[in-house]
Amino acid sequence: MEKIDGNYDVLWNVNDNVFALKGYSVNGYVRAFIVMCHDGIPLPYIYDVNNGVYISICKDKYGLIDDRFMEAALKRETDVVGFSMCEYDSLRHIGRDSISVHDFLNELQLPAAEIIEKFADFRKIETRVL
Repeated sequence: MEKIDGNYDVLWNVNDNVFALKGYSVNGYVRAFIVMCHDGIPLPYIYDVNNGVYISICKDKYGLIDDRFMEAALKRETDVVGFSMCEYDSLRHIGRDSISVHDFLNELQLPAAEIIEKFADFRKIETRVL
């Protein structure tokens, strides 16, 4: 799986925010997440595409997602099955063909407006904390 800038599989720019698709190979499947970044730093919550929930992330010393921690945590989740590699490759192609994260989420029949609004709320909370 090729990564963009070593971190993400697909990127969408929305004003001064970036949304990304990030996948982790876990237990023979790929777990997919939507990430929102501001100024290159991911928000503390990401959207789990396979579970349909938001999860908090552990960050490394640079403020990026701690991939080793995520992989270890996801390996313990044996009740959630991700995408096959072929399915995830198709997902990446859909993402690259989508003009925006909104289009991508709609293509997956996920509640795009709700997800994007929730990320905006997370951003407001993080901005207040800073």
